[in-house]
Amino acid sequence: MKTFIIWIICVLGAWYVSAQADRFTVYVEGLTCPMCAKGLESKFNGLKGISEVKVDYKTGKLVFSMPTKRQLQFSEINSLVEKAGYTPKGAIVYRANGQTEKWGELKAIAPPGRFSSGKGQG
Repeated sequence: MKTFIIWIICVLGAWYVSAQADRFTVYVEGLTCPMCAKGLESKFNGLKGISEVKVDYKTGKLVFSMPTKRQLQFSEINSLVEKAGYTPKGAIVYRANGQTEKWGELKAIAPPGRFSSGKGQG
């Protein structure tokens, strides 16, 4: 019984912590292959506080969570993406308090040469 109670406390604690995170979706231009996506994912995974990082090169979406107390701003996101060698085109943030913030173009970005007539970056 004691183990069960401890388990419930841990589960509720984990839920509370995840509920206190802001969820970001950033639309990134320049991701042309799975290796590009892995590189960007690694850059964001290496940053303190950022978790649940996923990058999809087919849509140009970078998704991650950040603790609410950090209040990451769009200018910081843009800087991080640009330092990794890509172009941020837009972002949406679902704040833990229920607010939603938007910036720029909010649409999937096809890699050059796959679904558009642009040339790939290699």
